[in-house]
Amino acid sequence: MMKLGQFERADLLDIEQDSYVYNLFLLGFVSNVESYFRSVIRSAILIDPICYKACLEQQLTYAAAVHHERELLPEALLENCTFISLSNIAKTINSYLGISMQGKDAEVLALTKEIELFEQLCELRNCIVHRAGLMGSKNAIKLGIDHHKNYFEKPIVLNTAFLQESSVVCLNAVKGFNNFLFNTLVRRIEKETDTFIWDYRVDKKHFEKYFDLFFSESLSKESEARGEKLYSAKSAYDEFRSGFINKGRN
Repeated sequence: MMKLGQFERADLLDIEQDSYVYNLFLLGFVSNVESYFRSVIRSAILIDPICYKACLEQQLTYAAAVHHERELLPEALLENCTFISLSNIAKTINSYLGISMQGKDAEVLALTKEIELFEQLCELRNCIVHRAGLMGSKNAIKLGIDHHKNYFEKPIVLNTAFLQESSVVCLNAVKGFNNFLFNTLVRRIEKETDTFIWDYRVDKKHFEKYFDLFFSESLSKESEARGEKLYSAKSAYDEFRSGFINKGRN
């Protein structure tokens, strides 16, 4: 994005004539988010015994069974899955992780809104990829017909401001899903198994597998710069332990 801004200030790019350059940024954003979903779901299947059991009856292609390494087998399970809509994401994690995105709690409602915004970017991506950058009627309906009906069969023209907003939408979707999945997996493993005895000296080897999967060093540095609370594996564990003990006393 910084390079793009430099090109614009040097008058090396024209928004309309070089629209494909801006389009490629959006394609990259969406593709990276989809890759994140695949990676984190694959890893959850590998480390979480309940996710593992949820996948035992799922089918693999013969080619994947013969040639894939063990760590990549969950990736093969997801070959027919897409992550371009809220319904697709919810269906996938329900089928492969045994996790529901239904509910009215604040975390699920916030995540739903974040992924719905990401879904709108995916509609624009579909126009770019499948309709030569033109707005189709079905895409306009999903984006909101009243605001997009005048753009039928017209080229999509993006700019740097829109791409900056898009990057925030993508990041929020990833952060929201990351937090939701981490919290859900740890709460579920605590509730349904005897994995944790709530002594960190013993639980560390189990808890850190989850923490390391969902922890982002780069985002933590950004949070630290904003003065926000930072989590280590121990502090996150202590917070879960405190909630477990308080719940047990009630």
